[in-house]
Amino acid sequence: MDDEHDARRLLTSILEEYGAKVTTVASASEAIKALEQLQPDVLISDIGMPEDDGYTLVRRVRNLDAKQGGRFPLLP
Repeated sequence: MDDEHDARRLLTSILEEYGAKVTTVASASEAIKALEQLQPDVLISDIGMPEDDGYTLVRRVRNLDAKQGGRFPLLP
């Protein structure tokens, strides 16, 4: 997740070239909503975001129940 559209587009392109299924969001709150719906294998997050920074997002994710997406590899 990154708050810059161009950075999200670049990362998406690179990851999809290697066969990854990618979902992008622009904020920590969008990421939390997406986690609950998608149950991803990994989360890649920007550290400096306008609302909550990447560290705050990681803490929020770690406080989620496993069924809500709280237990998987995080790359801040």
